[in-house]
Amino acid sequence: MNKTIILALLLTPFFSYSQADKVYDKATHQYTTLENPNSSENEYKQNFSAGIAYYNRAVTAIKNTDYETDVLTINKINENCKELFNTALPYLEKCYTEKPTDKNTLVALSGIYFSMDDMKQHNKMEKELAELK
Repeated sequence: MNKTIILALLLTPFFSYSQADKVYDKATHQYTTLENPNSSENEYKQNFSAGIAYYNRAVTAIKNTDYETDVLTINKINENCKELFNTALPYLEKCYTEKPTDKNTLVALSGIYFSMDDMKQHNKMEKELAELK
């Protein structure tokens, strides 16, 4: 995982959402272009890193939402998170196609499908996670 992503994940609790957003923007931009498209392992790692960066960005926004946040702001955050989850989805689905038993990919996909109200896919991922144990 890229140092920028690790830094964003470690420092997010100390940043405001907009500060963390800037770090995530830089990190996800780095993962959207392949350095070596001929290497399937590099492609897998970059797809996973990009997908998980968008996923973590959405999860961070949700976790940083205060209980006293007004409904209009919550709706904005929810819409932003849906966009981030939709952006993460193709990257993580590619990873799932290549490595269908990767626990981290299954957890992320389960969370995305749950957030998108796709309970059929969510339950499928949860079942596959349970079978790994």
